[in-house]
Amino acid sequence: MDYSRDDIDGLLNDQFRDVVQDGGVYDCPNEDAKKFYSLLKEANQELYSGCIGFSKLLFTLRLYLLKCLDGWSNESFTSLPELLKEVKPKFTIPQSYNKTKSMVKNLGLDYDKIDACPNDCMLFRNDHKDDEFCHTCGASRYIQYPKVDTWKDFDRVHPDFAQDCRNVRLGLSSDGFNPVQTMSISHSTWPVMLMVYNLPPWMCMKSEYSLLSLLIPWPRSPGNDIDIHLQPLIDELKLLWESGVETYDSSRNETFQMWASLMWTISDFPAYAILSGWSTKGKFACPCCNYGTHSRYLKHSWKMCYMDQRVFLPMDHPWISNKRSFNGKTEFRPPRAPLKGIDVLNSLRDFQNVFGKKRKRSIFFELPYWRHNLLRHNLDVIHIEKNIVDSILCTLLDISGKTKDHAKARYDLRDMGIRKNRHPQDI
Repeated sequence: MDYSRDDIDGLLNDQFRDVVQDGGVYDCPNEDAKKFYSLLKEANQELYSGCIGFSKLLFTLRLYLLKCLDGWSNESFTSLPELLKEVKPKFTIPQSYNKTKSMVKNLGLDYDKIDACPNDCMLFRNDHKDDEFCHTCGASRYIQYPKVDTWKDFDRVHPDFAQDCRNVRLGLSSDGFNPVQTMSISHSTWPVMLMVYNLPPWMCMKSEYSLLSLLIPWPRSPGNDIDIHLQPLIDELKLLWESGVETYDSSRNETFQMWASLMWTISDFPAYAILSGWSTKGKFACPCCNYGTHSRYLKHSWKMCYMDQRVFLPMDHPWISNKRSFNGKTEFRPPRAPLKGIDVLNSLRDFQNVFGKKRKRSIFFELPYWRHNLLRHNLDVIHIEKNIVDSILCTLLDISGKTKDHAKARYDLRDMGIRKNRHPQDI
């Protein structure tokens, strides 16, 4: 939509048109109107000295409209005004999403978001604002994801635990770092952090609400031996599950018996192997596909290749039948069912743990409920996104030593018989 200053000016009520003057705000019928036109006068200032096309209000509205229509995150919207401020220091637009939203709302230009049936049968408003399904076609108001909601499944399996919302649900995260800030010294310290998921989403990941449960200093990565160091934590988690601890509730001025459970772990892919006991290297590197992982060794690049990720796509996805862009074959196989915790435990029931070896039974299975958890280990997407973006950009920019499009990769394409236009040519 294109708005001009005349359009914005036309929104003013004729009764109060003379209120906004270069000299200031004059008599108003009431205090609310006076406050409104004070805000409007401030918003109607030039974007910067000498700017003809935009006022502060108009530019802010256009930014806000782009944010709403294009689905910008709050963080990205805040970053743009900050960048524009560096480019043009005289800009007078609000410097954050919250300030922009407050300005728009104070001027009475806020909006209400109303969900609609995906088949355009009805709007979820008035008496139907809390409905979850369309009254005409029965379609769900919300996007339906194929995976189960893990939290609700835990409540179904353990109804006694779910009865009291004060029982604590925890997530565990761990990774190694070098505290001496130099690569010439071999050292790897592993903090083990616990996050409390009973808190609101905007609080549970804040550093002040994270619990440092263990700190493992080691000259190298602990590997499978990390289970030795996790024993005190596992003992406390077992106590919190089996008997609980007496806790004071200040909101009710009473003491109660509080229980706690560990829902899952969050880590990068190498730490995933250390915590779960499933090796994320080699032929069966995928924890979801486990022994059904389809892999191939690239003899020129000296690495394993996994090219069957299309099995996780919907069966009507166009990439399913796309041969040319992938391995030269269609992919109509269904995804392999994830390995259940109870199956893992049964397969390792008589297994004797020897720490430091390639196989182990994770110490987390000592928790009575761990075998029933649907989602025991999660991947930290920050690492994954960074690695993927680095690979794409380095390949597009042909950065030496970092691009994935090199001579060895093209020889591997020739051995696989795909992408013939990319095969090396003999001169």
